[in-house]
Amino acid sequence: MTTLTDLGSSPSTSPLDLNRFPSDIIYHLFLTFDELPQSTLYSLIRCSWDMYHRFAPVLYRSIDLKKNNAESVFSGLDKAGGQCDGLQNRRKIDMLGHTEQLIINDLPSAEYLSQALTSYHRTYPTSPNPYFPSFNSTIFRSLHTLVLSSKAIMGLADLYNSCSWGSSPFNIPSQPILRSLKYHLKPKEVILDYPQGMIGLHMHSCIEEVIAYISQAWDLDTLTWTNLNRSIVGPIPKSRRLVYQFKECAHTTKCSPTLKGCPDHYDHVSLSCSTFIDHIHTLPFSSPDEAQEGVTLKLRGLGCMFSLEWERVVEEVWSRMGRVQEGDWGKMDRWYRAKVSLTA
Repeated sequence: MTTLTDLGSSPSTSPLDLNRFPSDIIYHLFLTFDELPQSTLYSLIRCSWDMYHRFAPVLYRSIDLKKNNAESVFSGLDKAGGQCDGLQNRRKIDMLGHTEQLIINDLPSAEYLSQALTSYHRTYPTSPNPYFPSFNSTIFRSLHTLVLSSKAIMGLADLYNSCSWGSSPFNIPSQPILRSLKYHLKPKEVILDYPQGMIGLHMHSCIEEVIAYISQAWDLDTLTWTNLNRSIVGPIPKSRRLVYQFKECAHTTKCSPTLKGCPDHYDHVSLSCSTFIDHIHTLPFSSPDEAQEGVTLKLRGLGCMFSLEWERVVEEVWSRMGRVQEGDWGKMDRWYRAKVSLTA
């Protein structure tokens, strides 16, 4: 009977070749490999070419980009003006093509990403304006989810703020980091961690504006804000589904004696929904019904609200406005027909 030792001693079989195991064993092994930390996967791909081809796609499936690892993530890429082995360059591009989730933790890592993306774009002749190019990235072909940390968002907002000063209309479009994120990435889902701490009203506006700006060229299915402690009242990014995850209520009483529900969350819901409803009626749909069908908003973290039924929320919002004027009936109808859901 043939044993594993006999197979391992065969000159034509690598001792690390998983094909020598039964298929059910290989299946369970790969289930385990999916849960391995990236440091272990990195060690595995350095064992042999067989291990490299099997586990490099798993290693690159999710990239957690930070300033202390960004340079190594993109090492091997032949950047403009640099020297790099052609085979190594193609191998790195192939591995980055397996990335499904990309996490950007800070502005330095976004800058490294920008440099890599800019080096590998294709500019089409239909876009002669250098400030408004049409790009198709050769990297991150499989990207589905883009995650921006609060620190990264704050850094991008600072860039946007600094570029918005002055008289030149090209300051923002010509900013290399903002431009490369806007044109070289094509995620289907974006998860945004809202910055915390003492932030002025102007910077709050920059946070919402920079996200709306870089996502203009994306075809998003879902955009999610997490850790919200304020209303979203700025420009709303184009997405088929919007999710606002609010932080837990900080009020000890959980409600107001003069208002049904938590006063802070009530105001956040009221203002955010008002902005959302105005937004969907500015989209280029053929009819209001198509607009209502095409865009949805989900509000989470509202366990302290007086009700999670949208119709009751609408009634409360409009009752607080006092006497309804004749021109308000159409607006109220928009609120009732909006596709908004609330969850605890």
